[in-house]
Amino acid sequence: MPENQLSEQQTAEKHLIKHPIQQRILHWFNAASFLFLWLTGIAMISNSGYQIGPRFYIDAVNGLFGGATNLLHTHILVGVVWFAVLVGSFLLDPHGLSVRFLRDLVPTHNDLVWFKVRGKAEIDPDTKLPDQGAYNAGQKAFGVVVLLGSVIIGISGLLMWIGTGGGALGRSLVLLHLMTVGVVISFFFVHFSMAALLKEERPALVSMVKGEIDQEYVEHHHAEWFEAHSEEGEPLLEAEKYALPRIVFRFFKGQVLKAHNAEPHKLGNPYLAGIGLGLVVLAGFLVLGHGPGSSGFFSRAGAYSLAQVAPDHVADNDYWGPVLDRGFWDYWLTWTVGGIAIGGFVSALLARRIKFGIDRGSMISRPTRLGLALAGGIVVGFSTRITRGCTSHHLSGAALLSVGSWAFLVAVFIGGFGAAFAFKKVWR
Repeated sequence: MPENQLSEQQTAEKHLIKHPIQQRILHWFNAASFLFLWLTGIAMISNSGYQIGPRFYIDAVNGLFGGATNLLHTHILVGVVWFAVLVGSFLLDPHGLSVRFLRDLVPTHNDLVWFKVRGKAEIDPDTKLPDQGAYNAGQKAFGVVVLLGSVIIGISGLLMWIGTGGGALGRSLVLLHLMTVGVVISFFFVHFSMAALLKEERPALVSMVKGEIDQEYVEHHHAEWFEAHSEEGEPLLEAEKYALPRIVFRFFKGQVLKAHNAEPHKLGNPYLAGIGLGLVVLAGFLVLGHGPGSSGFFSRAGAYSLAQVAPDHVADNDYWGPVLDRGFWDYWLTWTVGGIAIGGFVSALLARRIKFGIDRGSMISRPTRLGLALAGGIVVGFSTRITRGCTSHHLSGAALLSVGSWAFLVAVFIGGFGAAFAFKKVWR
C-alpha cells in the first residue's frame, strides 16, 4: 500500500479521548435516574388537575410497586440518591469534570451563527456550519437547561419531601417541579433523538458509550475542540482534580481578604435601612407567613440536639415536648435564620466591612471581653424565652401592632441608651 494511502487510513482510523469513564458513568447514571423518576412521577400524578399519564398506566405502575405509598417512597429514595450524587460529584469535582463542563458551556459568537444556519444546513447539505468547541450550540443549550433544571427539580423535590411550605407555597413548589420536569424532558427527547436517529450525529452517542470519538467526525463537527486536543483528545489530568472547590475557595478567600484589608464603604442611610428592614418583614409574612426572628431557632435547635441523645427527657418536658412533633426543616425559623446569616455575610462582603478581631475598649482585656460576651449571651437567651421572643421577633410583632412587642422595643431602646451611657468609658 502506498505511503500516502497508509497515512490517510491511519488518520481516518485515529480516535481521540472525548469522554473519560468517570464522565460516562455519571452521564448514564443521570440519564437512567431521571428517566426512572419521570416514569414513576407520571404514575404518581392522579389528581385530575395535573394528571398526565393515562389511567391504565397509573394503575399498572402503582400495582407494580405495591401501591401508591411504596411508589412514593421509591420515587423519593431514588430522587434523593440522584440529587445527592449529582450535587456531590459536581461540587466536589474529584476528577475536574465540573470545571470542564462549565467551561465548555460558555457561549461564543460562533454559537449564534450556528443557530442561524443550522436549519438551512438540514435543507442544503453544502451549508457550512461555524467551527464548534466540545459542544455545539444546541448541545450547550441542552446542557444549560439540564443543569438549571436539575437544580430546580432537586431543590423543589427536597422541599416537598421535608414538608416545607404547605398551602400556597407547597402548591407552587409542586407546579414548579412539574413544569421544570416537562421542560427538561422535552429537551431530553430532542437530544436523544438527534444523537440516536441522525446518522451523522451517531458518533457523538457512540463516544458517550466507548469514550473515544473518530477524528474525522471531530474535525468536521467540533473543529475548535480538535484544534486544541488533536494529539490524544481530552483525558483526565491530575492537576484538574477537585478543580471547582479549589477555585471557589480561592475566590472567596480573596474576596474576604480584600474586604478585610480594604477601606470600608460609608454606612448607608439609616432611614433607608429602616425601610428595607420593613420590606424584609413584609416579605417574611408573604412567603413564610411569619416575620423574621432568631432566638426561637437556637432554642429549638438545642431541643432537637438534646433529643438525639435523650429523646425521652425532651419529650417529657412540657415546654419542649411539642417541638419534636414538627420536623426541624419544617420550622420556618430554620430558613429565616439561614437567610439572615447568608444575607449578612454577603452584605458585609459587598460593603468591605469584614474584619477579624475582638471588638473591645482599651480598658478591658480580651479574656474579660469574651467572658462578658458569653455571660451577656446567656442572659439574653433566658430573657428571650421569658419575653417570648428576641428583638427581631418583636419587630415582627410590632408590625402587627402587638402591645407587648411595642413595650419590649421601648424597653430595649431605653435599656440600650442607659447601658451605653454607663459603660461608654470602657470602650475608649
